[in-house]
Amino acid sequence: EVFVQDKRLIVKRGFDFIDKKAKDIIFSKDDKNMARISYILSLFDEKSFLLELSKDYDDILLVNKENNILNLKLPRSFEEIFNEISKDSIGARLLKNFSSAFRLNSGKFESKNNFFSLFGIVAMILGFGDDIKQAANKMLNEVDESRLERGVKIDYRLKENLQEFDYTRTVRSVMSFMLAGVPSKDIAYGLVESLAYFLRDTYDDLREKKQVEIAIISGSLFESTTLLKNSLKHIKNCKTSDVALRI
Repeated sequence: EVFVQDKRLIVKRGFDFIDKKAKDIIFSKDDKNMARISYILSLFDEKSFLLELSKDYDDILLVNKENNILNLKLPRSFEEIFNEISKDSIGARLLKNFSSAFRLNSGKFESKNNFFSLFGIVAMILGFGDDIKQAANKMLNEVDESRLERGVKIDYRLKENLQEFDYTRTVRSVMSFMLAGVPSKDIAYGLVESLAYFLRDTYDDLREKKQVEIAIISGSLFESTTLLKNSLKHIKNCKTSDVALRI
């Protein structure tokens, strides 16, 4: 199963384009996805930055084949999210104003530590559905089918300790745009587009420090043509491989 993006053939699913011995090795392993990742990395000699973003597994931003610099720990309930947001005065005021204008989501949910789950959390707040996977997929489909060229700038950043990704900033950014009356389709497109900018900025920082020379796209989240298009457009020396995005 393949598709074309910016004159590149992207393999979504299937292993007909790789060496048969490599395919046999991948499918002989217990963790077939990690075996797939190891094979991808073996194809690149340069200092690599692997962008492994998945719908099914925890995300990995891997520097030089061994150092995962992404520390993404997502909550397991909306109550946990809103409690974190309300810990500072600005967040507390935002939450109060938001709850006056919109129904606050509530309850627990199942999430992986990946950006797809973050998309699902935000998509539920935007009203795309009541289940993380369903809401995320519906939002991504609508974004990919839209004719928008640009969305609003959504906040992606690390916490002040520069170690852990601050998911509350992303959620707060979305809530602020909702309060400002920005249409959900513009917020959704901006959410996907801004992730590509975050990946670009992270890569540029590593490249400046001469820690990496090439970025490699991998993982089923890049089935989103909007995310793929923006990542290929904005990240310097960004490559795809003939290995499928997912097992």
